[in-house]
Amino acid sequence: MQKSFIKFAFVAMVLSVFTFTACVEDETPTDPTGPSISFVSEAGYLDGDAELQAGETFSVKVTLEQGDEALKSLTLWAGADQLAVTDFVIAGETSNNPFLIVGAGTSVTYDITVQAKDEVGSVTTYAFEVGDDASRTAEVSLAITIVAPPTTPINAEYTAVVLNNADGPDFGSLDLETGMAVSSSGADGDIQDKGIDLGQPIPSNWYQQIYPKNGATMRIPDAGQVENFSFENANTREMLAAAWDTGADAAETGVLAVGDLFMILIDEDYYLVEIGDIYVDPAANGDYYELNIKGSRKE
Repeated sequence: MQKSFIKFAFVAMVLSVFTFTACVEDETPTDPTGPSISFVSEAGYLDGDAELQAGETFSVKVTLEQGDEALKSLTLWAGADQLAVTDFVIAGETSNNPFLIVGAGTSVTYDITVQAKDEVGSVTTYAFEVGDDASRTAEVSLAITIVAPPTTPINAEYTAVVLNNADGPDFGSLDLETGMAVSSSGADGDIQDKGIDLGQPIPSNWYQQIYPKNGATMRIPDAGQVENFSFENANTREMLAAAWDTGADAAETGVLAVGDLFMILIDEDYYLVEIGDIYVDPAANGDYYELNIKGSRKE
């Protein structure tokens, strides 16, 4: 009887061990938590795609949060390339790339200003990547498109305006505000024909030159200094201003030929003048030019 009891007790103990073992569930592995990064939405800071003009900067604020491991670095990218340290500033910090994070605790926010690219039409994705001590990473990004600056259309244009030989029978001065020929002796003219050289015979005595008057100033534009500059393309105030700024001062034109250009500034009003045609009178002083004019008056 005792031997049977011992056998029964042993079998019961073995079964209880198996039963206990079968009831214990395996632990589910926990995925490690990496760092996180997010843009801060705040006035004056970008948190998404944007358009900028060439040469402009933009600013972002990014908040970095620690996961299971300590924060280690912040890397800035422009497309597939690390951003040059000369192209960004981290407020209060030395701008290294990657930027090593020291003593930040579990969370830190950085104020970053980036110099955008300067090629009109370019689209660049800027990424901000945080890394931790376990080499886990996270990033946020935005795309910057470089657009041309806004322009101001010209607001004056005249075609085939006649300016006569100042020593001939008709008016030899021109009012650029109205596009009308006026008396050479009046105060309304802005440019004037130089007239004739009395020491030369009539067929060749016309100077065929123009000069500014009554406070107007003249420059000769250099087409090579302004992108895509031509009379045909000069349809904005910005292009006229650029042509003026890079032009050469002149008291008068040289001997004019069809296609020649000169500019006149009156206060803050720009005028570009093209010689459209020239008529030389071989028998009298009835010579004249036909001028094409584009202007931008300050509004």
